[in-house]
Amino acid sequence: MKIKFVGTGSGETSLKRFHSAFIINHRNYSLLVDAGDGISRALLNQNILYNDIDGILFSHFHPDHYCGLPSLIVQMKISRRAKPLTIASHRSRIGFLKEFLKSSLLFEERLGFEIKFLPFVAEHKFKINSDIEIIAKNNTHIAKFDEYNEDDFSFSFIFKINKKNILYTGDVGSKDDLFLFKDEIIDVFITETTHINFEDIISALENILPKKTILTHISSEDENEIDAFIEKNKNRFSITAAFDSFSETLK
Repeated sequence: MKIKFVGTGSGETSLKRFHSAFIINHRNYSLLVDAGDGISRALLNQNILYNDIDGILFSHFHPDHYCGLPSLIVQMKISRRAKPLTIASHRSRIGFLKEFLKSSLLFEERLGFEIKFLPFVAEHKFKINSDIEIIAKNNTHIAKFDEYNEDDFSFSFIFKINKKNILYTGDVGSKDDLFLFKDEIIDVFITETTHINFEDIISALENILPKKTILTHISSEDENEIDAFIEKNKNRFSITAAFDSFSETLK
């Protein structure tokens, strides 16, 4: 199993990093987690074939996490994709995604391949395929927008694959969001760095005790501080700052 970081940047557009996204590959199935603006170019930049993507999972609907979907679908069509594509999202946003594609003049009967929409519900296990089991938990990243849309959510995920647990915080809103899966044994802890401070990350690591921690969603101006943070804690925790094209293999 391999985790491949397609983009590791924050919501601010950067010449150095594409917006945050990664691929989990296991037994020839590739799941893309988030597909923000520029995702097609990010994949091309790493020589990842569009049609190698089997499924897409969305954590939330800020533009840097979903706006690249129509362009990616177009690239798949141009590449003569034939196999189905699974798109997983919270059930409240499936209708929005369908309309988003239609508004982009992308009609399934003209694509040449099937799109299978997979709705999920928080706190309930669901499977992308027979090997990849996922649990989503609602975090507080977009809680401040509740007055505008009560049906929108932001999620943290745990991926259960081949007896390994991968925790992805997604974008968070408070330190408590780092502890949503505190009762699980975590092999890889993937956390963003833009909306949380280093002290809170350390607090989470002290409690969760993951075998490996990977930092992503990195702002360019924070890179030196992140390097110093890793150096300071290198004897306590295994921490890596991901960069675009970075990969982690789990055996």
